[in-house]
Amino acid sequence: HAHDKRGHGTQPDLRLRLRQSLHVNIAELHQARGGAELAGSLVDAAVVLKEVYEAVDFLFLDNSFSNYHPCLLSIMPRLKDGAIIVADNVGIGASGMADYLTYVRSHFESRSHWFELDLPWASRDAMEVTIYTT
Repeated sequence: HAHDKRGHGTQPDLRLRLRQSLHVNIAELHQARGGAELAGSLVDAAVVLKEVYEAVDFLFLDNSFSNYHPCLLSIMPRLKDGAIIVADNVGIGASGMADYLTYVRSHFESRSHWFELDLPWASRDAMEVTIYTT
């Protein structure tokens, strides 16, 4: 993967772009369905994902750790065979999303990808990449 001039991976930039894309897409979906304005409010992602009627081939999870599994269960009927699921923060949040990690690791091809961080509270984290199969 790409590196900046200090030799650090640029993965966080990619994660930020994916996260922004997901937030925008959920907001647009919610507004298109006649929902309330999302700005400044908290919306349960698992509830919003139930409103997705189109087939999904890529899912990026980055919300409260205990909500990863409910979000997956909400969107599973819409996941295409071979869909890629990327779950953020599985290193620092493993205990809070143990149900999600146990499920994807026991039902699908799934792997953790570790990377270094430069944050006061964590020096390493991981993303879980899962290939969904029906």
